[in-house]
Amino acid sequence: MGISQAANPDWPGWIVLDHGRGACPSGSDEPVADDVAGGYASLRRLVRAFYLHNYWKGVFADTMPWPLSVVVFDSAVVHGRNRAVRMLQEALNNLYGFRRLEVDGIFRRDSRTALTVILSRHEWYLKTLVTEVLRIRQGYCDLVACGDRQSMPVCRQRTLGLQRLAERCFEDAVFVIPSEASGLGLAC
Repeated sequence: MGISQAANPDWPGWIVLDHGRGACPSGSDEPVADDVAGGYASLRRLVRAFYLHNYWKGVFADTMPWPLSVVVFDSAVVHGRNRAVRMLQEALNNLYGFRRLEVDGIFRRDSRTALTVILSRHEWYLKTLVTEVLRIRQGYCDLVACGDRQSMPVCRQRTLGLQRLAERCFEDAVFVIPSEASGLGLAC
């Protein structure tokens, strides 16, 4: 589920996996033993808590509107929390000519204030900001992957997928949360 044991050796999910209870129940009609199903359910809770604490709240996505929150969260998972906040800060600087926010990856008061001011103006600013963060992210992906031709299409695909999701939120200039987002637990 994308959690590295080398980078997160103290994550409690390793205990569940080490006891053989982390396997997904099969899609067959055979009944699943209660201890395996319980282990899988607890593993899913641990994974959800891991991403919620380390990435969603780690980049303050819970304070951002949809779809910006999802774009910053996904950027944090893929590129790290610091890099995701740096992408947001750079986008704020590029688009809105603030007194040049320090692009340091720390979401302090000046970054929060700039974001609040921008988002209080009009919905169009949110759409533009999401687009700019994705543009910066793609540039970073291209830079990082320039020696690895196999990873570039994957990175572009992921960024385009986020762009399409963000665009679906803005149908006819009316902010709409796609129905599939609520089923994924992504809606605020």
